[in-house]
Amino acid sequence: MCDTAHGEGFAEDEVNYIEELLGLSFVLLQAKIRRVSEAAKASPLALSDACSLGGPFKNTGKSLAELIWAVGNYYKHCDEWDREVWEDKKAGEQERNTLRQSRNTRRIIEKVGIQRSSTGNMRTAYDFFEIDWASDCTPLADKVQQWANGVYEKCANP
Repeated sequence: MCDTAHGEGFAEDEVNYIEELLGLSFVLLQAKIRRVSEAAKASPLALSDACSLGGPFKNTGKSLAELIWAVGNYYKHCDEWDREVWEDKKAGEQERNTLRQSRNTRRIIEKVGIQRSSTGNMRTAYDFFEIDWASDCTPLADKVQQWANGVYEKCANP
């Protein structure tokens, strides 16, 4: 029989594992977005047009592909983010490029509901995209494939 302390640790480990799997799914979707965007470079469709195809998702001002890209970047780099990234304090004239990029990503992921120090950010992201992360994550990949099909179609018929 498990004691309470051990049981709580086990549950926490399982939640962390789920967060890792969900985070990795965003990185995998980034690979798809990158491949499609690279293919679009060979057409008259500009790369920025490819990423923004489909228009703003849920009134965020960002497309589905841009939001997924930002969540993937957050997952990969959030351990590197210090307090400066989460604050919009002026960093001086020579703001570091990485700080600026991280802040831009942070501003995007906050539209998805991701918060500093939350242990459920990847689940929150899936909820934002209206995907039941607990049963089937493939609908998010399907949404990215629909975006990709739109990019390919636009490339074929500019």
